[in-house]
Amino acid sequence: EKLAHNMKLLGVEDSEKDDWDFELVNEDGIKIFEKYSNYFDKVLLDAPCSAEARIDLSVRRSYSYWNEKNIKEHAFLQKKLLFSAWTCLKPGGTLVYSTCTFAPEENEGQVAWLKEKFGEEVEIEKIEINGLVKGKKLDEWKGMKFDKDIGNSIRILPDKYIEGFFVVKIVKKAA
Repeated sequence: EKLAHNMKLLGVEDSEKDDWDFELVNEDGIKIFEKYSNYFDKVLLDAPCSAEARIDLSVRRSYSYWNEKNIKEHAFLQKKLLFSAWTCLKPGGTLVYSTCTFAPEENEGQVAWLKEKFGEEVEIEKIEINGLVKGKKLDEWKGMKFDKDIGNSIRILPDKYIEGFFVVKIVKKAA
């Protein structure tokens, strides 16, 4: 019931029907590819992250945990999760990767790594979402140059209604 309610709020057509063709899977995200390789049409990876986009400078508690080691640890974990999510995706399937951080190591850097690892299979689609305040696209970070198509991702800047996010939509082309 709650899912149907949320889908209706998001404008999903037929959100109240009860014969959806989906499977709910509860597995370790790092190991799921061992059971479900090339299995899913769509994968959403809302990755654990350093949560920089949730920092409120007026609330010390919101940033007291922050340090560069935190970013590096999350980037390491994200690579494992991204590998697993990508491996689970069928050719022709879509992966949406998102974080609530601004750290390029956790965002564009992860997409660059995926492209380097899987090459021509990785197709980054442009995302258009009206009404959001978008940040500047990054061409490079700390000497790492990002392919132009990584600019199809979006950086959503926080405002009084929404926290910041990074989102990229990637299609797995046939190898």
